[in-house]
Amino acid sequence: MVALAVGAVLYVMLITQTAGGHYITFTALTPPWNIALKVGSLEAFMAALFSIIGFMIVWASCSMIEHDVEEKKIPLYDFMINVLLATLCGVVFFDNLINVYVFIELSSFCAAGIVIIKNQPENIRAGLKYLTLSILGSGLVLMGVVIL
Repeated sequence: MVALAVGAVLYVMLITQTAGGHYITFTALTPPWNIALKVGSLEAFMAALFSIIGFMIVWASCSMIEHDVEEKKIPLYDFMINVLLATLCGVVFFDNLINVYVFIELSSFCAAGIVIIKNQPENIRAGLKYLTLSILGSGLVLMGVVIL
C-alpha cells in the first residue's frame, strides 16, 4: 500500500518537474480563505520522503508490533500511522496556514497516540508530555502568526 503511494508521489514528482507544478483550488474564495493544494517538485519530493520513511517505519514495526502492542490494538496502531503520514503530506501540500495548522495539530495527536498505545506507564507519561509540549508550541506559533 505504501509502495503504491511512493510510486504515485514519484510519478507526480516527474510530472511536476516537467510541467512546473500544479495549483488545485477547491473553493471559489480568494486567498487566504481558499482551500488550495500546491503540487510542485519540492512538495512531491517531501511527500516521497515522508512516504519512504513511513514505509520503513511500518516495515520495522511488523516484527516488533506483537511484543509492544496488544493484539486488539494493532489495527488502531496501523490507522494512526497512516493518519500521521497523511497529515504530514497535508502539511506539505496545503497552501493555507489554517489548514497547515490543523494538520500539524492532527499529527501531534496521532504521534502521541502512537506512543500511548503501548499501554505502559512510562509510555503514557511520555505521550502526555509530548502532547502537552506540542500543543503549547503550536499555540505559541498561532499567537505569533496572529501578532504578525
